[in-house]
Amino acid sequence: MEKKVKHTIIAAVLIVVAVTLYMLPLLLNLDNGITLWQKNRVSIWYQNCLDSFFYYDTIAGDHGWPFWGYCFEGGILVLSIPDEIVFHPLSPLILAVGAVKGMNLVYYIMYIFGGLSMFYLTSRVLKYDWAGSVYSSLVFVLCGFFPLLQVYGFGNARETILIPLLTAFYLRSVYSNAFILPAALILSLFCIQSALYFPIVVLFLFILALVTMFYKDTRLRVRHRNLRVFFIILALALGFSAFKLLPILEFLAIDNGSRGGAYPDSIASASSFPFLLECLVKPVNSGTGTMYIGYLPLLAGIVSGIVLWKRLWRWLFILLIFIGLSFGPHAGIDLHRILWHLPIFNAIDELAKYYSLIVIFIICLLAGRVFPIIRRYLPGKPGYAVGGTLMVISVVNLLTVNSAYFNEYKTKIPERKNGEQRFVQAGLINYHSGDDGAMSLLALSLYRENIGILNQDYDRYTPQINNNNIVPRYYLIPRFVFLAPSTKLICLPNPAYQGESSFLRPENKAELIRVTADSLAVRVTMTGKDRLVINQNYSRWWRSSAGKLENYKGRLSVRLDSVGSRIVSLDFRPGNFYLGGAISLFTLFFSVYFLYRPGKPPHIGRGENAVMV
Repeated sequence: MEKKVKHTIIAAVLIVVAVTLYMLPLLLNLDNGITLWQKNRVSIWYQNCLDSFFYYDTIAGDHGWPFWGYCFEGGILVLSIPDEIVFHPLSPLILAVGAVKGMNLVYYIMYIFGGLSMFYLTSRVLKYDWAGSVYSSLVFVLCGFFPLLQVYGFGNARETILIPLLTAFYLRSVYSNAFILPAALILSLFCIQSALYFPIVVLFLFILALVTMFYKDTRLRVRHRNLRVFFIILALALGFSAFKLLPILEFLAIDNGSRGGAYPDSIASASSFPFLLECLVKPVNSGTGTMYIGYLPLLAGIVSGIVLWKRLWRWLFILLIFIGLSFGPHAGIDLHRILWHLPIFNAIDELAKYYSLIVIFIICLLAGRVFPIIRRYLPGKPGYAVGGTLMVISVVNLLTVNSAYFNEYKTKIPERKNGEQRFVQAGLINYHSGDDGAMSLLALSLYRENIGILNQDYDRYTPQINNNNIVPRYYLIPRFVFLAPSTKLICLPNPAYQGESSFLRPENKAELIRVTADSLAVRVTMTGKDRLVINQNYSRWWRSSAGKLENYKGRLSVRLDSVGSRIVSLDFRPGNFYLGGAISLFTLFFSVYFLYRPGKPPHIGRGENAVMV
């Protein structure tokens, strides 16, 4: 076996072992969820858990497909949720082992992929030595950025750990057409799963394409292919994601825009140099963007940036750009204000959380460059001793400090749902939505009892029902404005409630006998023409076995003419999903043919062994 292959296998084993030790508290408690207390009160982890349960129950229990979220806000198109797990490549794990176990295992596997992708980038593309590649990989995958967002329930941050793999595929695609398709597929995963992290990653790739266009041969030259490849990858990624993008665009059109906020709200969580330093070296939660790596890796990155600035100037430039973006108005030039006028960027309201992804990624990249510097100034055994000590102390420190995040998994969550109770909906009133964690836990608990909440609002004080279209069966009033897992609810029946299905004329009777994520069934008994009203939000993608579908005051309804008793079935068939799926398949076949067709030269430019950056 070649020495290079042996070193790669050893590095992969080290990364897997480190991640396993790192996440051991979670792996020993795969059935558990996080325990809510004052420090993580704003976590929406249980909302991710609810999404996972809904996915599992729909496919494994109802044998349907999770198109329509009948238990969310009176009914929503699940495909319009940016970070839903339905189309995640690892979602079959949820079906195999259960909702909670599967969701936790998805995180574990993503951490392993993240560490291995960082090793691939540094060793195979950027040509680090073995020690530097391992060090960058371990510091990256063990840093505090990812577990903090995991515990706080930001499911859209799950795929961000693959940013090294996307970077590696892009850099190699500049010299080889064979890597364009893998790069586009990874970017499409960001597009369909990572919500507001997607524009951040696209911005990073765009700046990387610009700074790598220039290289010095006998004179300064410009490689235009870098920018062309970037736009090709972006176009292919959007094409691959069309099955998800078209439903999202329809939702945004109904919602009158991209939910962008005011600029003062956008910069409320802007970072600063003291705050950034605190995030990097203090293990306590100093904000949503906490990304603890400790003093040694930070010092290693600073030394590398200073000593090797001529070689690393591109990474240093990108690092400064994203630090400036995270600072917002605290920087000399408010770069974020410029981007805020663009679509999607105006929805970013936590600068430290989003822009810090690229900051921590590049710091970890720079840290691995310190090992050749150590050996230059300390040749022989002293250099190896110092390098080995640096790696051991850094890794042990990260394992000790950041693995504490996984100690939050202490609450046992049963896998079974109460399937005996008929589905109804309730409205929660007089609560403060700053208790996001307790709100999401309450939503999961009620879902387990087959009760949907109409007003899961996370943004403001909610004195009344937000969704005026749907009539709740109950009004739920917590005994305290701030929710807590132990808060008792006062349950008040709603006298205006006529059932989850009803007719306008009281002599006609209707009973909702089946409700799933892609179908409804109503048993009706009619003495004359009438309108059947179903207590779900209207969507034009429903199809009925009888009568004509109409929008009745925002609710789904069917005009029925014939008398007698029968069962009316409604199936949900989202045409925008099918159209988007056709576009995605066409894009895939088109790209495979043109990139891998016989006779197409696989390599362009100076070849795959060229120094990328």
